[in-house]
Amino acid sequence: MRQACLVCSNQLSAPILHYSNLPSGAQQMPTREELDVDKGIDFNVRQCLSCETLQLDCEPVEYYRDVIRAMPVKGAFANLKLELYKDFVKRFSLENKHLIEVGCGKGDFIQLFSEQPTRVTGIEHCKASVLAAQSKGLPVMEGFVDTCASIVPGSPYDGFLSFNFLEHQPNPSGMLAGIHSSLSSDGVGLITVPSFDHIQRHNAYYEFVRDHLLYFTEATLRRMLETNGFDVIEVTLFNEDTICAYARKRPVIALGGLTDNYMRLRRELNELIDDLKCQGRRVAIWGASHQGFTIISCADIGGKVEYIIDSAEFKQGKFSPASHIEIISPSEALERAADAIIIAAPAYTKEILGVIQSTYPADTHISALRLDGIEILHQPDELKKVP
Repeated sequence: MRQACLVCSNQLSAPILHYSNLPSGAQQMPTREELDVDKGIDFNVRQCLSCETLQLDCEPVEYYRDVIRAMPVKGAFANLKLELYKDFVKRFSLENKHLIEVGCGKGDFIQLFSEQPTRVTGIEHCKASVLAAQSKGLPVMEGFVDTCASIVPGSPYDGFLSFNFLEHQPNPSGMLAGIHSSLSSDGVGLITVPSFDHIQRHNAYYEFVRDHLLYFTEATLRRMLETNGFDVIEVTLFNEDTICAYARKRPVIALGGLTDNYMRLRRELNELIDDLKCQGRRVAIWGASHQGFTIISCADIGGKVEYIIDSAEFKQGKFSPASHIEIISPSEALERAADAIIIAAPAYTKEILGVIQSTYPADTHISALRLDGIEILHQPDELKKVP
């Protein structure tokens, strides 16, 4: 039996409920000739000790990628679903937008929504269902979304639909990652799953079935969506037994500025050190901090720096990680004639500047690493005060 959570891969609890000789799949009904080989299965209901999602510890049914749905396109239930969709479109101003339904079966919902001012395309794993949908003129493609690399053809989409499909998935986070990758920067989603709150409210033990690996409460559905890159706008109850969530894609953190700053500081630091060495100066770094170590390594200036100065005795006599520059005390640096010092301890710049100015020769060149680059603090015959 599986011990790791399908949502977050953390530890599952001990069995909460045990079921014996249950159907091996709700959609696998044996013929008379198959009765002798049809066998029930055992499984446990467990809860993740981290994300708290309830789940079965058995393997998924063979057809978990396929949507098998018996849904009338007319009647009370269809009208409820249509009203839900209309609210979704209105809430997020999706008129004339392109949406993707992930796990669309034979396109029943696409057909139901066809008169609305949106364009809905479907993706479905089961080839027979795809052909059935296409025979009705519905825009359905064959495929399956289960990783961040499973980008849906035709992307990016303005929104997505997922109707009672996530609970079947052995990798729901992978499916959400693929959906996230297939959306525009402000893409939105409408997701429904069976409600475990409803099951618990009615002690409906008969609702546990191998086809449904996951059992969500409003809280655990929200948590799964949020940890997979979506901001949850609202979670409500639909038709008493179904959770409905409205979600919006959370933008990926932009890291381009880090790369730009890395390249700029690398260039500026090398140009400064090269200029100082051309003047015949011995260049030292003041500050054996993690910031200093990283900057030295990223700028590849280990061979250009004489040593690193630091007042912490436990660091002295050792070497910087990776770049292997000797770390010495301020007094030893004075004896070894450091006449160009770059301060790489932002929180202590003023304090270190005061020590250098009161102790080292007046012709010592002093500069400091700032958040926005390198600042020259002192050079012969010119003193620039620290802001």
